[in-house]
Amino acid sequence: MPEGSYASNLSNPITRIIECKQMIQSIHEAGMSVIIDVVFNHVFQYENSTFEKLVPEYYFRFHENGSVSNGSGTGNDLATERKMARKFILDVVDFWLKEYLVDGFRFDLMGLVDLETMKQIQSRCSQENRPSYF
Repeated sequence: MPEGSYASNLSNPITRIIECKQMIQSIHEAGMSVIIDVVFNHVFQYENSTFEKLVPEYYFRFHENGSVSNGSGTGNDLATERKMARKFILDVVDFWLKEYLVDGFRFDLMGLVDLETMKQIQSRCSQENRPSYF
């Protein structure tokens, strides 16, 4: 969902969606591209995340001693190489390309996203009839 602080009515999710789509359309009409910043390398707090509640210890990387991997500096790293984590990321990329018509993505700490996932993202972006960037 688009950030509410940019909408004229931040408490109305429909307003957020409509105005974000209008903004993207206006940017395109002005001859510019829209690149969104995405953070798929970590969550705010893994213990209380939806991922951890859904399937404990599946969506995150752990060291052999059981501690959570901390390559992101936030205390948790998403296990992007796992099938359902990869599917989640690809579904989000697909949604923003199809529904909002964004032109690309800036991946926060992209080095923590596994290479195969990045290749599949690149493949998905190349299916668009407009330039896609990441």
